[in-house]
Amino acid sequence: MTSFKERPEDFEVTEVMDFEKQKNGEYMYFLLTKREWGSFEAFKEIARKAKIKPNLIGYAGLKDKYAVTHQYISVPKTFGKRLHEIRIKDIELEWAGNNDERITLGTLKGNRFKIVVRDADEKKELAVDRVKNYFDTQRFGSKALVTGRALTQHDFNRVCKLMGLKIKDNDPIKALRRIERRVMRFYTSSYQSWMWNSVVEQLPDDVKKVPILGYLTEFNDKNVEKLYKKLMKEEKIDLDSFLLKPFPELSSEGSERNVYFNVNDFSYQWEWDELHGGKYKCILNFFLPKGCYATLVVKQLFPGVKDKSL
Repeated sequence: MTSFKERPEDFEVTEVMDFEKQKNGEYMYFLLTKREWGSFEAFKEIARKAKIKPNLIGYAGLKDKYAVTHQYISVPKTFGKRLHEIRIKDIELEWAGNNDERITLGTLKGNRFKIVVRDADEKKELAVDRVKNYFDTQRFGSKALVTGRALTQHDFNRVCKLMGLKIKDNDPIKALRRIERRVMRFYTSSYQSWMWNSVVEQLPDDVKKVPILGYLTEFNDKNVEKLYKKLMKEEKIDLDSFLLKPFPELSSEGSERNVYFNVNDFSYQWEWDELHGGKYKCILNFFLPKGCYATLVVKQLFPGVKDKSL
């Protein structure tokens, strides 16, 4: 059976960003290359070694753990020298320039991928144009989905239990305030993503955009509205559930997501697979817009392919 992610080097992703280098910009940009590190884990360790707060590290996206990834981060220039001096196994930091803007989620253009699919019995012609824009399994890893559901249902005691936090003075909100905000936002986003997937898989192929739920969501498609309202009823939430008054920074207005994405600059090459005698490997190269999952491209090209990192 064909497989991918047999080795971290078999899944390589490089961020593509447009930014102008400035001599004395307020932020220093670094190209972070990591191997078998989750993004949050890497940011936390960099912050610990550099003796800075993790929230001072700006980033444009989260990257797979079982992979070799190249992404940009920013820190205020006051602390930039510290990043030059730290050493961490399987993490490299290379200065990429200065800029007056902190790197944020909106900074990214997209990602370029190089992925090796292994253990194929035979070579075949490959072509891919558009792919259904689902959030893939890595979005829901560990307890992200159930934690996000509990947050949106405002069940803060359950959130603490899921995160292994001790509640003092019967105050779960106080306990949760100790957790970095962007980690918490990942949980709520995971739940929103699951709801989006659940609705999109029931829609006809001609639908182009579907809302990601938030407290300001307005429905322009009656079928989408019907499916979301049914799901919200089952989940015991409504749109106002995404307004988290104890944590206003976690509240979500909602947004919109394309139902399909296009695969750009696609190419591939077949070779003998050095890990599987008598079998072939296929080296895929392509570019995707930000927020799209390369694993979905692999699964469309190779139905039934196994992700060895899971």
